[in-house]
Amino acid sequence: MVQRKAAEEGVAVSSSIGAVNKDGAWSDIIMHAAALLVVAALWVAGGYFTNQCIAVILAWFGLTVIFNGWKFFIMPVVFSIIEIYGWERRKRLSTSVRGVALFIGLIDFATSVYGVAVVIAGKTVPLLGGYVIDADPNSTTTLVVGVVVAILLTFPPERVMLSSIKTIRRAIITLQA
Repeated sequence: MVQRKAAEEGVAVSSSIGAVNKDGAWSDIIMHAAALLVVAALWVAGGYFTNQCIAVILAWFGLTVIFNGWKFFIMPVVFSIIEIYGWERRKRLSTSVRGVALFIGLIDFATSVYGVAVVIAGKTVPLLGGYVIDADPNSTTTLVVGVVVAILLTFPPERVMLSSIKTIRRAIITLQA
């Protein structure tokens, strides 16, 4: 209703369902492009923590791996592809395939939690008067911080990316009309 009235009056209105006119389309494109940049940075950070966890787990077995160059992106991309596929097609997938996607999502979350814990273990937090985080990555403090950070880094980037890309596509269609 608001969009229809605004369109009749020639007012630019932008919403989650798409732009009403070309001014609204441009604001959608700018806003969602900025969102893409932010969530891309969050995705890279999540990938970093996932890779840190994988490196620690492999070290338990005497294997050393250095994630540099293209190797950095292997596991984060694999996790993201499976999560996006499972999320986008969840209503059409069989229960077992949804279960696999959920399992991969949980592995992604768990590796992010432990990766954060490994990275922050033993660090000093100057903003809190020199508070020193426990040196053990398995301590309650590091794991709680890991859970909070992993909640922000594991699932939102993919969902926001999908939503932003769809909105940008709709805005471009509005501009072409």
